[in-house]
Amino acid sequence: MQHGTIHYGFGKDYLPQWSIKEALREIYQNFLDYGDYEVNDSPIGDSEKLIISVQNGWDPESLDFLRIGNSQKNKANAVGKHGEGMKMAFLILLREGLKSSILTPRYEVWPDFYIDQEIGECFCLKYTIHDEPMPTPYTLTFECDRAVHNEFLHSIIKPEDVIFDDKYWGQIVEKPAGNIYSGGLFVTAAKNISKAYNINPQYLPLDRDRSVPRSFDLNYASSKINEAQGKYTVDDLSMSDTSFITQIPDSIKETVEPVLVGNSIEFKHTDALGQDKIISNPSVKEQLIGDSFFASAIKRLKHFVAKQLGLYDMLVEFRDKHVHDSEALIDFELILERVDEKSNVRRAA
Repeated sequence: MQHGTIHYGFGKDYLPQWSIKEALREIYQNFLDYGDYEVNDSPIGDSEKLIISVQNGWDPESLDFLRIGNSQKNKANAVGKHGEGMKMAFLILLREGLKSSILTPRYEVWPDFYIDQEIGECFCLKYTIHDEPMPTPYTLTFECDRAVHNEFLHSIIKPEDVIFDDKYWGQIVEKPAGNIYSGGLFVTAAKNISKAYNINPQYLPLDRDRSVPRSFDLNYASSKINEAQGKYTVDDLSMSDTSFITQIPDSIKETVEPVLVGNSIEFKHTDALGQDKIISNPSVKEQLIGDSFFASAIKRLKHFVAKQLGLYDMLVEFRDKHVHDSEALIDFELILERVDEKSNVRRAA
């Protein structure tokens, strides 16, 4: 039987902000990425701690998967793509005084600390290579508080949680509105989101801590899932998860009316309480303005504005709304000067 040690050089206090919840996330994301897995637990005496075993059918031929930067994830944006997760889960568990190990037909692996003469106490993984393959599945065993583990398991998206599956972008799930998941694991509670989403990892790139999705990625993916389901209301048009829908049903258009707010075209609807609401989502507003459904009504409003404003004022308003390029702004200022000069000449005459 051979023995060895993988020295990482991380101090005991590496990732000080990580807790048992982050360790659980890293453990389970690997099993979720692989596919089917089985969880078993047993109590440790009369305490509230459990010994938990998570198993699947993977049979690694080497310990290459324990190298930093080697994540076993084929997709660039897969959950766990950063390649540190499983090792860091062991570090957190060890730091919290909780035992953990991996058992495969060929190997047994467990975490420990060692003392480096120059940099002090560091993290490592020790391993044993069996002389003969053992009849065991890939098994990760660890200790954990019962309540913490149960709460985490409850947060994982299960098939019965799925309300709608787009297959491509992700799923709408039966969780509190605004809850965002990726690859089945909770990421964040987002504001101004009308539903809960489990977004496919390749469409929601995350940092290592898996807690900061970019607003654009979140809003785009959730809009596409929302649009594919087609069950959003006129009230949802002011929410971020309709920011990038491209098709608004006629049934919703019929409840919306273009109106003037100042000299700008806006769209209002009446909510369930009888209150008039302006649709605040700028991308939805652009969709509605360009929709032939509202063309005649918008034209009437623009004619009304034209009668109230002089040519110079109309051009100023056009500049402020539509002219943003630096050179175009300079050209437009010259046009305004010419118009203003002609207006002054006419007034003087």
